[in-house]
Amino acid sequence: MNKLQSVVAAIKSKVFKMSGDKINQTERNSFKSEVLASLLSDLGSVGSVSRTADGIVLEVENDELGVIYLEFDVKVKDTSFDLNEAVTDYQTKVDAAAERVTSAAKRKEQRIAEKAKSKK
Repeated sequence: MNKLQSVVAAIKSKVFKMSGDKINQTERNSFKSEVLASLLSDLGSVGSVSRTADGIVLEVENDELGVIYLEFDVKVKDTSFDLNEAVTDYQTKVDAAAERVTSAAKRKEQRIAEKAKSKK
């Protein structure tokens, strides 16, 4: 990941043109292209990679399926982006999904137990 490390290191001292709390679109697109190009180069050491309109696609060999395609893309967030809030929102969704699975399993167990009781 040498190329990506170089691009990321260059961010520290880079001065971006701003449009409100967003990096200017032209600069944002250029920056995104630099990051994708570095990823493309670095991921080439992992396997076969291709650039598509949607990002970078890495081909991963699989004994059962043949090939699995992993897509990578980059989104430059606004400077007002709140990482802590995004992490909390994600964790809330993960926790809610886990709760739904747990509740469904409990309901299934209850139905099985009730069915077993009614057969007696």
